[in-house]
Order: sequence, then structure tokens, then C-alpha cells
Amino acid sequence: MPTTNAGDGGGRPYPARGEGWFSRRPELPRRELERARSILQLVARLTGWDCAPLSITPLDPHTAEMTLAAAQDAITERLAAGVERIGAETHAELIAALTRLGQARISLRDAMLAQRTSTLADVRNTLSRLRDLSTVQDLITRAPAEVEKLGFGRALLSQIQNSRWVARSAYVRGDPGLAALMVKAGSTDPVLLDQQVLETGMVHRRQPILIKDAQANPQVHPLLKIVTGSRSYVAAPIVSMSTVIGFMHADAYTDQRHVDTLDREAIGLFMEGLGYAIERAVFADRMLALRDQLCTYTAGISDLMASFTEDDVSLKPPGSLKLPGAPVEPVRDIGTNVLARAIEDVVDSPLTRREIEVLRHMADGATNARIATRLMVSEGTVKVHVKHILRKLGATNRAEAVSCYLNTMQRRQPEPTGSSGKKSHWHS
Repeated sequence: MPTTNAGDGGGRPYPARGEGWFSRRPELPRRELERARSILQLVARLTGWDCAPLSITPLDPHTAEMTLAAAQDAITERLAAGVERIGAETHAELIAALTRLGQARISLRDAMLAQRTSTLADVRNTLSRLRDLSTVQDLITRAPAEVEKLGFGRALLSQIQNSRWVARSAYVRGDPGLAALMVKAGSTDPVLLDQQVLETGMVHRRQPILIKDAQANPQVHPLLKIVTGSRSYVAAPIVSMSTVIGFMHADAYTDQRHVDTLDREAIGLFMEGLGYAIERAVFADRMLALRDQLCTYTAGISDLMASFTEDDVSLKPPGSLKLPGAPVEPVRDIGTNVLARAIEDVVDSPLTRREIEVLRHMADGATNARIATRLMVSEGTVKVHVKHILRKLGATNRAEAVSCYLNTMQRRQPEPTGSSGKKSHWHS
């Protein structure tokens, strides 16, 4: 297996194994780990304790915390021997070392708490940036790049199809070529999710995982192992509507560090939020599809109703049909002429009631889309009405139809009269 990979985007290969690697997250102050290392070496010198890490041994926060606790037990056991046996000077040095060790543990815990708080804030901010994305495809494409904000230099998003693990999108800081190669490696020959693959456990347990020695693990994706050269990585499932639909893998190879338990928690929280975002996008897509189907159904009903209100069907008001010789009753005054004008338009016009409504909106300069919104019908239904209006009025275009309508309305305006009942020439 080669010790270098595609590179960092500038023609420089990634470092080979053992060259400059460390296990510290960048946010955790280096001095906290260095202080812990020096105290552990002091305890080893004073007590003969042989569990102190060597200077070349990587030391991460979790390991440092566990090792400091073991060193404290070693000092306590040594002090139990008594001053007479170990000597007053050694006893004093052990007491001082125990005090320093306690301070180092407190300082390390504070740094780890601050780091955890910062990570949670990063997860929240990263998810907020995905809130503006409304489609599943946009979320899948954007998510790997957003993972970088959580301290990862590389990320790979995959989908589960027919119980197989298929890569869909990837991000590598400064190296889009390697990102494309990762997607190709993870999608050319999809891996079956069986007991031979680590990711199968995520499907069953729905929990993120941390793989510390990826190159030596036979259950790691073989082709991705070669392409990425990853030493350690974290992965988390994408859960949507109680179903695992994919994974997100990430590492810090480009930062020359190993991932840790905090990385696992961060990717787990982020993927939980991404799952909710995908659910929201799926529901939005379904609502839009349902709306389109409903609009199509409503338009069909409107077109059907329009076909029943053509010339062969007369919409006359009740009481307008009189027997021969029957007296004609005057129209009652209802306080406004709106209803009377509407009835008169339908009776005297070749247009249907709905077509007259459309024509009035046309006279106001409204477009077909605007008329459809006002009448709560589809734009296709409005077009059908417009076609019928032009045919019935013998007009060749909308402007001619509107002109005909306005001339008709003007002829129906009563001529102004004076107080004597004669025609007034006030406006002549």
C-alpha cells in the first residue's frame, strides 16, 4: 500500500504514516496536554510507575484524563508506605506532585468542556446554514462541505440502495479531484451491507462510530481505504422517518490528526439534524406534488363546468320565463344595482356568467395568471374562457373584446337628466 495519496491540491502529497501526526484536536490548547505529559513523567520518576506515555506517544484528551487518574492512584499508593520508608524529601515531592496532578486534571477538564461547548455551537451554526436548502438533492450535495466547519478536512456522503452502500457526494479541502475519486471508488462497485462491513452496525444501532486504525481493519471499505489512506475516521447514519437511508464518513487527514470521541459526537449530532432537514425536504416535495395534483383536478372540474355553460345552456334568473299574456312585474329595488347588472349581463349577453367575470378582469388589464388567482381557477381554465369570449364576440384579440365590452357598458349608462326630467346638457 502506498504511503501517500492524491495530495493537498497544491501538488504536495499528504504526509506518510508517522510523519507529524498528532491526536490533539486543534481547539484544545497544546499546553494542557504538555502539562499532563510532564506531570506523568514526574510521577513515573518518583514512584517507578511504568504507565507514563513516552514523548513520541500520541496523547489525546481522553487518554490524558485516564492516565492522570492512574498516576494519581500510583502516588496515593506510594504515600501509603509512610514517611519513614520513603523519606521526608520524597514524601514532600509526592505531595507536591499530587497537587499539581489535581490542578492539571481540573485544567484539562475545563479545556475539554470549553471544546465540547464550542463544538456544539459549531454543529448548530452548520445546521442553520442548511436551513435555506429546500430539496433533498441540495442537502446531499452541500452537506459534505459543511462538515468541514466541524473540524474535518474530508467527508463522504453515501446512500443505501437495495442493502448496498453507494457513495453520492464528497468534499476534500483543496482537492476536488480526490473528492471525485472517492465518490467513484464508493459507487463503482457498491458494497453489500453484511456482517463483514462495519457500517452494518450503524444500520442496526443507529449510532455513530469511531474507527481508530482504519488501515489495519479488514472490515473497512477496501477500495476507499486505498484511495483515501485514512488512518482513523468517524461515521454516522442518516436517519429519516425511522429508517437509515445513508451514512456520512469524515476524517481529519488533511490536518494531520487522528479523530477522537468528540469528533464522533459532533458528526452524530450533525447527521441527526441533517436527517430532520431531509425529512422536511421530503415532506415539502410531497406537499408540492399534492398541490399540483389538486390544481390539475380542480382545473378539470372548472373546464367541465365551463362546457356546461355554453350557448346551448341558458342561465336565466328565476322568474324570467313567463307564460304568454302574463303581466310583467317590475324588478324590486334591492338598494344596489350590482346584482341587477349581473343578471342583465347574463340575460342579454351571449357570454356565460363566468365569461363575463373574465371579461371584466380583462378590461381591468389583468393577465391570465392574475385572473386565475382572482377567480381561484387554473390558468388553463382562464385561457379556455378567453377563447370562448373571442369567438362569441367575433373579436380577433383581447383588446377588441375589451373594446366591445366597454362600448356595451357605455350604451347601458342612463343619460343624465335635469330636475324637470328632461335631458341635461350640463356635460355637452
